[in-house]
Amino acid sequence: REPLFNRAVSGAYSPGSTIKPLVALAALAEKVVVRDSKIFSDGALEVPNRFNPESPSIFLDWRAHGWVDVVDALARSSNIYFYLAGGGLPSGVPFSDLATGSFRAGGLGIETLRAYWQKFRLGTKTGIDLLGETPGFLPAPEERAERTGSSWRLGDTYNVSIGQGDLLVSPIQLLSFIASLGNGGVMYRPHLALDAEPEVVLEYQDMSEAITIVQAGLRTAV
Repeated sequence: REPLFNRAVSGAYSPGSTIKPLVALAALAEKVVVRDSKIFSDGALEVPNRFNPESPSIFLDWRAHGWVDVVDALARSSNIYFYLAGGGLPSGVPFSDLATGSFRAGGLGIETLRAYWQKFRLGTKTGIDLLGETPGFLPAPEERAERTGSSWRLGDTYNVSIGQGDLLVSPIQLLSFIASLGNGGVMYRPHLALDAEPEVVLEYQDMSEAITIVQAGLRTAV
């Protein structure tokens, strides 16, 4: 009912699984995972509840994928792979039940995730030559505590690692990141004006090995 609202630049949305290439890139760059690290998905991840052991928290995958590496996880969009890459293994769950190979049990963590969101210019206006652009919203534990009085929990990190929860981005921000991933690590300011000169706003070709692996996952998805 808002036909003049430019959703591409002014809308802020949960990115969902389209955030997974960014999480994969960050996990590879930070050595949380390597190409051959594998995570097991039986369709649901159970997180023990130390206050009420009879009521664990359940984080769902959209199907059971079995053992998947990062390429498989991107191709199949495995939630459980990215829960663990982002937030790490639940406490009390044996490593061998969920992971094989080189995998850092603590995951990226919310602070490192935030650093990579900011590195790839989420939460920042792209500077496109259109009015009304939104910066989106990047959640943080301190902001959550101040706004709601509740603390940040492992499940919150799991949720933002698959593009849910409080994370909000505009379509143009997301497309700028994906385009830079596709062209090997160069992000340009998007524009519509025909006479605008190309302007590079971020270069990260030094992450070429991780970029190549993530590209392989996205090709496999197709």
